[in-house]
Amino acid sequence: MANLLGHIDPKTGDIKEYHPTTPASGPHGLVMDKQGNIWFTANFKAYIGKFEPKTGKFTEYPSTPRPAILNTPIFDQKGTLWFTVQGADMVGR
Repeated sequence: MANLLGHIDPKTGDIKEYHPTTPASGPHGLVMDKQGNIWFTANFKAYIGKFEPKTGKFTEYPSTPRPAILNTPIFDQKGTLWFTVQGADMVGR
């Protein structure tokens, strides 16, 4: 609900906050890919987000149908990202 991703350094306790490009996105359901990027569903703006911790860059992948409430991202064994669409009885990739 705070429209941010956070990272806590377990060694130092330092906290860094990263804000998606689109305000009020509602990042939800974080999952990491094999390259260390963080993927999330943007509950309030109907897109799949990718955050690259090494660069601080956010990328947005809009979804259809809109409006849609996206949830539960997960990667399969082949590296394909899957997610659910709340209230629409749909699964996306």
